[in-house]
Amino acid sequence: MHYLNEELTFDRDDATPYLLLDGHGSHFRLPFLEYINDDQHKWTVCIGVPYGTNLWQVGDSSQQNGAFKIALKKAKQYVIEQKTKLQYPCKIEKHNIVGLDHRAWNESFTQLESNRTAISERGWGPLTYNLLDHNELK
Repeated sequence: MHYLNEELTFDRDDATPYLLLDGHGSHFRLPFLEYINDDQHKWTVCIGVPYGTNLWQVGDSSQQNGAFKIALKKAKQYVIEQKTKLQYPCKIEKHNIVGLDHRAWNESFTQLESNRTAISERGWGPLTYNLLDHNELK
């Protein structure tokens, strides 16, 4: 949050930054709660329910998760192919994870159109409250 405050250099009287979080326990630690409730920072923070995140979190959409899994498989295949060429053991090591995740992330969660679709389907933009009509939440 501190980093975001440093980057958001606009008049907070015109607009207040908004942050939507899942109900993960890390969001309830005292330093975080003190920070977001400090009048000097003026943030609106909403904490969503910890269940059903696949329904309301954009990053949990089938578009992003499916694309990520496919891209991760391709990235793993690439690493194995490169290790084979270099005659290294053909297995994924702990130190390969960051590179694998980076490749898969760029092929899934950073895709503008699938993000727009997920945002729209959830009713976040345009703000239609579609989520409130979902059968699992009735």
